[in-house]
Amino acid sequence: MKLRHILFTVCITILTTPAYGQQWKQISAYLGENTIHHILVNEFNSHHLLASSEYNLHVTYNGGQMWKKLFHSNNEESKIIFILSEPIATNVLYVGTNTAVHLSDNNGTTWQKIYSFGQSEEHSVTSMAINPFNPHELAIGTSTGLFISANRGKSWTKARGQLQNESIVAIAYHPNIKGLLFVTTQRGIYSINRLTDTINRRHSLSYDDDNLNKNVHDTINFFSINDSLILITRGKKLYLSTTLGEKWTDITHNLGYKKDISGIVTSLDSDTVIISLIDTIVTYNIKTANATFFGEGLYSSHIYDLALYQHDEAMLFAATDRGIFTLQLTPPDIEHVTTPIEISVLNVEHALNHFKNEPSISEIQEKAIQYAHVSNTKIKQWHRNARLRGFIPTLSIDLDKSIQDSVDIDRGSTSTEDSYIIGPQEKDFTWGVSLEWELANVLWNDDQTTIDYRDKYTIEMREDILNEVTKLYFERKKLQLELYLAPPHDTQTYLNLCLKIDELTAHIDALTGGYLSTYLNKKDRRT
Repeated sequence: MKLRHILFTVCITILTTPAYGQQWKQISAYLGENTIHHILVNEFNSHHLLASSEYNLHVTYNGGQMWKKLFHSNNEESKIIFILSEPIATNVLYVGTNTAVHLSDNNGTTWQKIYSFGQSEEHSVTSMAINPFNPHELAIGTSTGLFISANRGKSWTKARGQLQNESIVAIAYHPNIKGLLFVTTQRGIYSINRLTDTINRRHSLSYDDDNLNKNVHDTINFFSINDSLILITRGKKLYLSTTLGEKWTDITHNLGYKKDISGIVTSLDSDTVIISLIDTIVTYNIKTANATFFGEGLYSSHIYDLALYQHDEAMLFAATDRGIFTLQLTPPDIEHVTTPIEISVLNVEHALNHFKNEPSISEIQEKAIQYAHVSNTKIKQWHRNARLRGFIPTLSIDLDKSIQDSVDIDRGSTSTEDSYIIGPQEKDFTWGVSLEWELANVLWNDDQTTIDYRDKYTIEMREDILNEVTKLYFERKKLQLELYLAPPHDTQTYLNLCLKIDELTAHIDALTGGYLSTYLNKKDRRT
């Protein structure tokens, strides 16, 4: 359905205004890396941020105007999987990789390894938690069990009983109940009372093929408004307990969007939770079970992590494949009033006609597929060639050449010895040609198994590319309509809007080999 066929009301609001009335702002232009996996914000200063890529940890003290590298993982197999800081004592930092946990007690100036697991993929670090009542107590989850340290990593004790050899996925201390630790494993949810050293299995969980993504980590989240409320994520699943972990309910269907949950934060003073679902963000109210999407303006194809700052103001931070974005949240108790903009249907038609000479989304998608070489035509050709291989014979050529000396015997008399007469050499040269068909390959060829794997990988790549380019295309279209229908009067706002459109154009060009800019330049020359 074309946009012109949609019924418009006389009064519409600006198209790019997120649910909270503000716009996303990128703050990582000077970071030097695009893809950020983890982010941590200082509890008392929203301008003090920690951000990590796969191998580097960075810090900013001025909201992204300047960044400094604090940590680098030299081993390509040892990627950063979490970053933590002690509460109150913000100079104590922890960086966890697949193989080790590192500690710095001087804001990242120097580091020491407090836990190491070697280089085996079967033995790896998965998660970590700091006891809020005793920051010297650490809990580390590994693929072979849970380890506890009471002296900030100087020595470790492995948990016994049910968790002795369990593969730990996520761990978290309850922020308001002393000594209560929750743990998720490959098979279930456990609670540990550190005061009595008792372990209770709370719920059975399992990973299935549809719910397994090695790039998505489970999370455990608590609500300050009610100590009995706990949220746990597992891949695409979202579980809620209102009984301090005694009973759990799968509330995934309430989100209305079945994708991997990559990040989640809970509000300190409400029953609202903010969730990132790989390529969008949703707020979910646990009382009303209402979900609201507000990913507008966050033109990233993958959101890896979220951080929420709630002190003198409310700020949301998102770590994405296009850097770090921040959004100022309007307090829930303050009603945000958007002044309606009077726009007639005729103006809407003019706006649509103004951009009709731009390439359609189908053209952009086609160019993106061609540029990335992920068209299904290639796979179909491979399958066809694999079947036709049975009709192509195997050609064999045999050559045989032999050379022999001819020898004759001249027998003498009784008084004369026999003599040998060597004659001319006898040469023999033979050859043959044979053709062999394997007609069974017409029905099945072993190469088709390899092609099927390549086909699956190509489909996944094509879907990712199409999702990303489609999101960028319509985000750009929305900004264009806003600029045409309701241009801002403030010069700086107008300039920022133009720069955002240019940035989106550049992202689309990167996915299509410059097709969009080339197309627009040709149109400009014709007019």
